[in-house]
Amino acid sequence: NGLREGPFEIFRVSGTRRETGSYENDKLSGPNSFYDADGILVDTGCYKSGLLDGPRTAYARSQGSETVISSIRNYEAGVLQATREYHASGRLTKSVEFREDGSGVERLYADDESLQRETEVRANYSRTTYLREGYDRAYGPNGILWETFYRSGQRAGTHRRYSANGVLC
Repeated sequence: NGLREGPFEIFRVSGTRRETGSYENDKLSGPNSFYDADGILVDTGCYKSGLLDGPRTAYARSQGSETVISSIRNYEAGVLQATREYHASGRLTKSVEFREDGSGVERLYADDESLQRETEVRANYSRTTYLREGYDRAYGPNGILWETFYRSGQRAGTHRRYSANGVLC
């Protein structure tokens, strides 16, 4: 019938594996993996009816040849729901969580994984890019808070600074 069906492997001219996965009714279905030119795993995800569904994990090589997780993106029916990015040491550096309406919160973390910045965002349809939409809060040393309001990615209103005890400076 000409439709792709079942497991597959794709190799480079050099003979190293490039991709593995499976088709069901000509659509990607189940686990899917990508490999770099040396045959090292760089990305895994799961598909359902041709759409990403579940975690998609990207890997990177740290110093030496050790492979570490660089990001995890969670999808539902092809729509990005959340993402987490990691430093080569394994510590969390960034997270973004989206609500059903496409709004969400981006969080950036310091080296000790303490919250450094928290920004309300609005994503495009595929949730691959987003703009600041709401409060952007930066947390400084000793509990100092800087707060700025954004609309459509542009600063709208005053920039406020609060002391460690919550008093507007």
